[in-house]
Amino acid sequence: RVQKSTGKYSVGGGYKATYEYDAKGNILRDNIHMTIIQEDNTEETIFESTYKYDDKKEYFSSVNKPSWHFYGKRNVNNITEISIYSYKIINGVKDTDKGQISTQQYEYKYNADGYPVEMLINGKTRQTIEYIKAK
Repeated sequence: RVQKSTGKYSVGGGYKATYEYDAKGNILRDNIHMTIIQEDNTEETIFESTYKYDDKKEYFSSVNKPSWHFYGKRNVNNITEISIYSYKIINGVKDTDKGQISTQQYEYKYNADGYPVEMLINGKTRQTIEYIKAK
């Protein structure tokens, strides 16, 4: 599992992401900290996300690929809710007036094998998932 990832931007600055997992291996919380350094200021954007899950099989859980192929974010169960709080820090001062919270709800329909075949996001966006059994 990926615990932390970091990188640098060509314009100056970089990012750091940290992840917290539950006992099953699902991501419970992540914190992504992005920094852009400019001539006259330093601007940081922080995204703090929390996740909730069902107890069914996640649709990639049986895919035989390493977790880095999924950017280290491969879960055991299906996400039912994501809450994201984001805010900026400009020149070391937290801009609390512009903090934003967004929440997405996910609902699923499952096939006989317990895998999701349909996903609704916030009751609107519909995604269908088809499977081919490996031989």
